[in-house]
Amino acid sequence: MAAPGGGSVAQSDFLGFGPGAKAGEKGLRKRKRVNKNKKKNWLRHSDVKDVEEFLDDVRFQQRTAGGLLQDKADESLFFVDTGKPEKGAKLKKKDAPLHIDLILQSDSKVLPPKDISSHQVPNGRKLKRKQELQAKLEKRGILSRSEKLLQARLNKRDSKAKAEASNNSGRSFYDIWGNDNPLDFEHQGKDSWYLEQTKKSRVKHPDRLRVKPSEVPAIELVSSGSSYNPSFQSHQMLLLQAHEVELKKKK
Repeated sequence: MAAPGGGSVAQSDFLGFGPGAKAGEKGLRKRKRVNKNKKKNWLRHSDVKDVEEFLDDVRFQQRTAGGLLQDKADESLFFVDTGKPEKGAKLKKKDAPLHIDLILQSDSKVLPPKDISSHQVPNGRKLKRKQELQAKLEKRGILSRSEKLLQARLNKRDSKAKAEASNNSGRSFYDIWGNDNPLDFEHQGKDSWYLEQTKKSRVKHPDRLRVKPSEVPAIELVSSGSSYNPSFQSHQMLLLQAHEVELKKKK
């Protein structure tokens, strides 16, 4: 801008419009004062962009590489190209996983968080202290009342001698339906009415128990010729009997 005197006025001659402007100096920006004693003002008036970018990068490395790249070994990040792969190294088609299974697989290498509640035991610390106390008392030879009762029950069970099974009872056998029953010896010669009233006489069994309901034998013995491996003579006799039966039917 040309001055009336022919000279040019320097830019420093203009005054700034800011509150802290001085003559001949460019106006300075006043620092904004913010009350940061409240949590809602922390993110509003704080620049955390660089922190968010760093955390995004860390999460990306955890998803793709399973951890930070700076903590990985060189062998897991790089490989040596030795040429073409072998022919037999290609995965066979029948052994390859299905495409639907590959879609359902997780792309993230971050391990799932541990469910602490599934491993916690109710009153776990109290039970642990109780077990430690019982172990110390057992070393001293002091047992609790429940342990004493349990050991007494086990010792009582072991002290009982088990009767061994034996087929030789040492007693003589007799026919309970016969006339020489030893249980009837003490009742012989006594009044029947006395025995009946004192309930010492045996109950009279009905006669139908002594008579067979059928005259057919319980097991009908077949001829020896019908066995699995009969002799020649017994087999011929069986064939002769069958032949005679057929002849009678024709007559």
